[in-house]
Amino acid sequence: MQKMVMGCAIAALLVYSGTASATLVTTGTAPVVYDWSENVTGTGGVQATLSGDLIFSNFNFAGTNSVSFNVLVANDTQQGSMTLDQFNSTRLTSFGFDTDPLAGSVSDTSVVFNSFLDKTLPGFQHVDVCLAPGTNNCAGGGNGGLAPGESTSFLLTLSGFATDITSIDLGIGATEEAAVKFQTGYGSFEFSNPPNGNPPPPPPPPLPEPATLAMMGSGLLAMAGIMGWRRRNGK
Repeated sequence: MQKMVMGCAIAALLVYSGTASATLVTTGTAPVVYDWSENVTGTGGVQATLSGDLIFSNFNFAGTNSVSFNVLVANDTQQGSMTLDQFNSTRLTSFGFDTDPLAGSVSDTSVVFNSFLDKTLPGFQHVDVCLAPGTNNCAGGGNGGLAPGESTSFLLTLSGFATDITSIDLGIGATEEAAVKFQTGYGSFEFSNPPNGNPPPPPPPPLPEPATLAMMGSGLLAMAGIMGWRRRNGK
């Protein structure tokens, strides 16, 4: 019985020690890859599979309240049954992702996209960081973005955090880690990042509050100590 109580106490304290982060990165973290592939039906019954990749790599925390990393984004859409005009009109026009903690400013070296904070992909979902052609919005539109087969890479810098950081979570929402918008001649389409069009996994069950876990672990340890004392003293 004493061993069982001790085991429960240690388990409770281990759970209290931290919770899993969706996409926590530090200096030296392997590239983070978001993969979109979505079957859509557009105006006039056009059938298409819209595909794109987003890769974050080379994370650099300079000992200040900022982080810089390389971004590569690509429009991998294939022609399939589309006409050539329909295919050529299929542009990846904007994308975004969530962060924790939140940045106070963002800058980039892209010649294709401009970066913004705290935006919404029109009619879809809010993102903490958005990149799109044009002015201060996340809509894309016009003739900007990436045509099929095109890709671009650049440096993105997030700064202005409340304190110095050595890590950042680039996907705090289990169902909306990253989002993308495709603008086409047969419609506008937005979706989030589950690979190959699969639905995102359900969020994990809620855990007890850390303070509750700590109290439970401490209480179980105290109980185990009392039981051991009683055994040693024949009580």
